[in-house]
Amino acid sequence: MNWILLLVIAYFFISLTALADKFLVTSRSLPPAAYAFIISTLGLATLLLIPFGFTIPELPLLGSSLIAGVAYTAAVFFLYSALRYAEASRVFATSGAIAAVLTFIFSYLLLNERLAVVQVFGFVLLIIGGLGISLYGKGSLNRRAIGYALLTALAFGVSYTATRHAYLHLPFVSGFIWIRLFAFFAALIFIIYPKTRADITVLLRPDKSSAAGSNSKRILIGGQAASAVGFLILNYVISVTSAAVVLAAQGLQYTFLLVFTTFLSIKFPKILRETITPSALAQKIIAVLFIAAGLALVSQLT
Repeated sequence: MNWILLLVIAYFFISLTALADKFLVTSRSLPPAAYAFIISTLGLATLLLIPFGFTIPELPLLGSSLIAGVAYTAAVFFLYSALRYAEASRVFATSGAIAAVLTFIFSYLLLNERLAVVQVFGFVLLIIGGLGISLYGKGSLNRRAIGYALLTALAFGVSYTATRHAYLHLPFVSGFIWIRLFAFFAALIFIIYPKTRADITVLLRPDKSSAAGSNSKRILIGGQAASAVGFLILNYVISVTSAAVVLAAQGLQYTFLLVFTTFLSIKFPKILRETITPSALAQKIIAVLFIAAGLALVSQLT
């Protein structure tokens, strides 16, 4: 199957996770450390892939998997820290765009990765499209949000670059399992703190007398199930092509999310508010065209 199609499928599932996060961020506070721990722990589901090609490589070959896993857990922590201080779409778009640029730079310097001029142009179009479809109207990031967004971008940039390096030296299944294992080990540091353990308990055991609490638990689990599928496919795409391009294509996620939130905001207006003015709609349509053009250009990667 063409990697572009796989990329689209991956971001479809990841957009479902983002949609779930929209519900959760709106309906309750998400403690960053607790959420990062839960996400990294759920990543242990990848152990089910052990029969399909897991190997134990020499220690030096595990270095990139270690860096990728630790950086991923850090990125999730910083991301949900940023969401406490700014609107979700601006945090995702800003950190995603910067992370894509950093991944491009890291891949150029550390992996000796080179894109043709036309592919670089496509890379830029993907970033512009992603920003265009997710940013509109008033609103800004305060200092704390900017700081956490930059840390998120740096951590994701390191994680994606290290992930690509791991797949250059390890079979896909084996590399993927090791990365998720190291992400979990990194998350264990969070449960040292009693408050984080208490937050985890609250997240996993909501008030049964509250319908909202019960729904939040189902949304959390459903969102992470979609994330597992999307992240698996996304990692496979990283194993066969440029990690920078994969990250730059996040505009696909925003495109799916726009469609979902537009329709669901009609049913859940108090939770999902998505008012599309004519000018906003025009901007988003143009952004989608930028994303489509960018994908067409970067698809020339071999």
